Amino acid sequence: MPPNIYTVRLTSKREIALATVEFTFERPEAFTFEPGQHIEIIIANLATTDTSGNKRDFSLLHAPYEDDLVVATRVRESAFKKALHSLVLGETVSVRGPLGSSFRLHVDTTRPAVFIAGGIGITPFISMLRYIFHGGYSYQIYLFYSNRRPEDTIYHEELSEYAAKHGQFKYFPTMTTMKQSTEKWEGEEGRISKEMIEKRVDPIETSVFYISGAPGMVTAMDQLLHDMGVSRDAVRTEEFDGY
Repeated sequence: MPPNIYTVRLTSKREIALATVEFTFERPEAFTFEPGQHIEIIIANLATTDTSGNKRDFSLLHAPYEDDLVVATRVRESAFKKALHSLVLGETVSVRGPLGSSFRLHVDTTRPAVFIAGGIGITPFISMLRYIFHGGYSYQIYLFYSNRRPEDTIYHEELSEYAAKHGQFKYFPTMTTMKQSTEKWEGEEGRISKEMIEKRVDPIETSVFYISGAPGMVTAMDQLLHDMGVSRDAVRTEEFDGY
């Protein structure tokens, strides 16, 4: 059965990092989803368009138990992003979904979950983490989260609070371009590496790996895991294009 299409109203929007905006839409009563799934947002009657048309995919950020549909995105110069960013509260868009089955959480909670996120790719992991902690599930979780600068980083405070509160969750943020930052950062710097993962994840052999971010980052991390001997069957990926 194809996914349903709903008309939903924008209820709030807020800037959550430099050039990054979170959009909250009302959730249709019949809409159900699993953490890690996404939706397609359709904006009718765009003044201008591009080769990708008037629809884009977005990972759902809220967990299934929450009342809204929430997405976050970088602000870009594409026709679609301009139209999305210019929406005023109360305006409506069409939503198709839920979509995606390959990026959902594995069922066996005895196998650790290793989340590898780059930039805006953190969004499906926020949904997963809220779901896990709300439901009291016993996954051991490792999150490696790479950003260029603190100015570009979203949900860092929420993630830090989870790490302080939940012993099963280990959080490893890292910045790659601190020379271009005006903010203070006392944490790790550099790209996510083989050494970074091997030092912290135990056991690697039984872990399930999830990679989410820009296509180049996803490809690089997928190859890194392959070089480490991680089975392709234990790696799940989600790419975020920059439209």
